[in-house]
Amino acid sequence: MQKQTYIAQLDDKGIEFRFAKIEKLADVQRVKDEMRGDRILIVSMLPILKKSLEQTEYALRELHSHVVDEGFGLARMGQGRVLILPPYVRF
Repeated sequence: MQKQTYIAQLDDKGIEFRFAKIEKLADVQRVKDEMRGDRILIVSMLPILKKSLEQTEYALRELHSHVVDEGFGLARMGQGRVLILPPYVRF
């Protein structure tokens, strides 16, 4: 019950969660486009990680650069996921 209450409070404040996955390098741009407003993004890197470590590193560098430029935050969640947070969210 508490989880539903927490989500309802976020909805009331206009905070939105989005889930995405990066399977290929072209998906990095799609994730960058999703970064706006009060969105919290949970991004799975596992699909690209299974294909190529080099592509994964490149995708993470691209995401990190864009996140810093836009004033957002980037955090590792574990299990191949990263969290992208709006500027006002501290972690």
